Amino acid sequence: MTSRSRQNLRLAALAPLLAQLGTLGCFDSPADLVPSVPKEGPPPLSQLVDPEAPKDYTIEAGQSFTIDKSYSVENLTIHGKLYCPTYFTEKDPPITITARSITVDGPGALFECGASDTARFRGKITVQLRDDVSSPGGHDHVHVGTPATLTATNGGTLRMFGAGSATTFGWQRIAADVPASSREVKLETAVDWKEGDTIALGPSGFDYKEAEERVIDSVAPDRRSITVKTPFAHTHSAFRKVYTEGGRSATLDERPEIANLTRAIVVAAAGEPSALATTKRGAQIVVHRDGKAYVDGVEIARGGKLGVLAEYPFHWHLVGNASGQFLRNSSIHHSFQRCVTIHGTNEVEVSNNVCFDHFGHGYFLENGNEVRNKLVHNLGMLSRRVDPGLGLLDSDMRSLQPVRFSAPATFWVSNPDNELVGNVASGSQGTGFWMSFSRGIHCGVGGDANRCDGPATGATANTVFPSTTPTLRFAENIAHSSVVGMNWDGSEDGELVATSDKRFAEPCQPNGNGYQCRIGARHPDARETVSVHYAPKRGNDAAPPTFDSLQVWKNVATGVYYRGSGGTFTHFLAADNGRSVFFAYDQKILDGLVVGASDGVTAADATYAKGLDPAVRLYYFAGTLIYDGPFDLERVHFADFQDRFGVPAGPFLNIGGANRFANRVRSLTFGSPRPRALMYLKTADTPWADTPWSSGVRDDGSISGIAGLLVPNHPMNVSAGECTTVDASAVDDGLSCRYTWGVMTFADSTFASGYDANRVPIKFERIERANGAIVTSDPLRPDQLTNKSGMISGLRYRYRLSLSQPGVEPVKIQWVWQPEDGKVSPIVEIDGVAGAFCHPKGAPAVPDLDVVTGSAYRWENGNLFMRVAPGQGELLCAQE
Repeated sequence: MTSRSRQNLRLAALAPLLAQLGTLGCFDSPADLVPSVPKEGPPPLSQLVDPEAPKDYTIEAGQSFTIDKSYSVENLTIHGKLYCPTYFTEKDPPITITARSITVDGPGALFECGASDTARFRGKITVQLRDDVSSPGGHDHVHVGTPATLTATNGGTLRMFGAGSATTFGWQRIAADVPASSREVKLETAVDWKEGDTIALGPSGFDYKEAEERVIDSVAPDRRSITVKTPFAHTHSAFRKVYTEGGRSATLDERPEIANLTRAIVVAAAGEPSALATTKRGAQIVVHRDGKAYVDGVEIARGGKLGVLAEYPFHWHLVGNASGQFLRNSSIHHSFQRCVTIHGTNEVEVSNNVCFDHFGHGYFLENGNEVRNKLVHNLGMLSRRVDPGLGLLDSDMRSLQPVRFSAPATFWVSNPDNELVGNVASGSQGTGFWMSFSRGIHCGVGGDANRCDGPATGATANTVFPSTTPTLRFAENIAHSSVVGMNWDGSEDGELVATSDKRFAEPCQPNGNGYQCRIGARHPDARETVSVHYAPKRGNDAAPPTFDSLQVWKNVATGVYYRGSGGTFTHFLAADNGRSVFFAYDQKILDGLVVGASDGVTAADATYAKGLDPAVRLYYFAGTLIYDGPFDLERVHFADFQDRFGVPAGPFLNIGGANRFANRVRSLTFGSPRPRALMYLKTADTPWADTPWSSGVRDDGSISGIAGLLVPNHPMNVSAGECTTVDASAVDDGLSCRYTWGVMTFADSTFASGYDANRVPIKFERIERANGAIVTSDPLRPDQLTNKSGMISGLRYRYRLSLSQPGVEPVKIQWVWQPEDGKVSPIVEIDGVAGAFCHPKGAPAVPDLDVVTGSAYRWENGNLFMRVAPGQGELLCAQE
């Protein structure tokens, strides 16, 4: 409401007093100060609509009506204005408007139920929207009369403010345990909830399906507890624990969320809930070009149409700049597709809403050109995966790398230039927050700057580049009870699903080879999910994001998976996750708490998590994975890493990976009880098929008690006089070494004879130049990654690579040398290139490699010897 409107309302209330003052000569005339306020509103809608004759009706421009009772119509088109009665209260009989569609169309067109936050509609009204089952396909929402749709378009405005306040709309955490079979819930703060309201109570364990809804039977006099009509089926624990170390403390709070789903204004699909649950065809509110929506305190029930493009419960559709528009304090529940979709729209506010029990992604920023939107203090709960072949996107249905990308997401965000603050993802069959940033998308389709059609192909050029766009803000968000808590990677930049020749094992249609299918997404531009390196830039400078106060707990596979060029997590909390921290490419934690398996983990939790699909089940409670790296941890406290219910736990677990630099830890602390080892480096236990000796962590002594580089106790890493065996209670089968090192990777090389860059049988040998002693890499399985090795910096050793195994012909040899000290590599000898004059691209030939400080090479005995500068290089070969 504008300040002028507030002033007019206040003056209207003072009109009798002003009139009296006017008779005393204080004012010339009260009419000079008080606007003309009619005693009665616009005429009743019955002057236009015959309740006994359901048909199409139109409120023409210049006409205004007030809803005075229940009506049933076909298509209602509003070019003028339609109001809910301002004189109604909650004691008046509820109103139901049933329609095939309601369209607010044209400049000045208005559908208003409540004028503002301070002038809310005080009655109860339900808008029931009927589906047209004879039109099962999708709609573009441009024409009037889209079935089961409330539309604002072409300058039309939808304004709805349902009765209530912060104690009505606000969601919170429970104050005490809610045992299974109980009916009482104690609340953190007092509420203005009522008998008959429906509540949703979130999971406190690993199982997202433990989210439950119930109807309130009574509210305690102090409004701090409620009793529901039917006992709860699951225990909802209110576990909390304070961890203190060195004067710093952090609180692990695993209490689940509780929210009221009931609102005084309801927009719902018409029909029996059981029948709608079968057809999965619901209703929606859609706002498109030049339309406006100011929606606060509204309930949207049974919205969206599963598998139908552009059919979602609440949808901004190609609006462009929509500054000032909002969806607040509302509930969306039992949705057949999504909850809130922001498509080709910028600068809207989505705040303090509840999204409960939905299929596919929940809060959904669609294409990747949506920017500067605010998603603040929203709750998403019970996110369900779509059955194969019925989703709009591949990521609604399928998880090809489920420990990283797990379908679907409660929050799916396709451009980092948006603000996400204080949101909670409470129980997802897939992921809590999935930040999916494409390398590039093509927008401006058909001359519409807001319309995009995915990554460009052929001569078409990309116009928007989300994966290099700086992050606006991501702070104070919580993800729990999912497979993956937060994933900052994984975009649908892969092959078009509709035309892909790939076949994936899924429970679809049986054939001679068992159950296999090619899942077809319903969106024609849907693509397979692939990993995307997030590398934001501001101008020519890197712009890594900062994430403050992120919490991830009881995510059965992964707490945080992040692949990108950089990112810093401050005041971070992770607890009771299968893998709490899964970083790739230079991420940092500054001040954090990482908990292995707290007392909040129950036997039931462990039984459920260990019984999941082998791709995601609970194998261990790992703090930080030693993977691609480098990670940088400073002032992080690790606690409660005890084995629980047969599941091992450890603060650091080596799984292999590129390990591009040495990871770094500083000022770490460890609580009691101490685990069997703080760090597991044993190469025989590395769960991934990878070069196992190439892991390294630069330790300030926090872990081992000795400042140095922690590496696996493997012959390739042992250097006499420079390494000390670390006590097994600190590092399981590890060394602390004084040397610096780097990793050389040949992942971009290409080879003939059916080998790819990740499956090249490279033999590495470390040769001590002083005495010729040779250490050889272990024989590895054919399916193991053998394209890299850790290398000790300096000239004490040279490394020989043999690429001449039978049947392996190098086509192109490329490498990346990534040292922790930023210096030139040790001498590398490449065997197997005899008969071709090969040298590093751009490098000079020199007689003595011992004195060079950059890339250089020489030939000796038919083999190539070279030293290379940090970064990427390539071998150029020509016949002598």
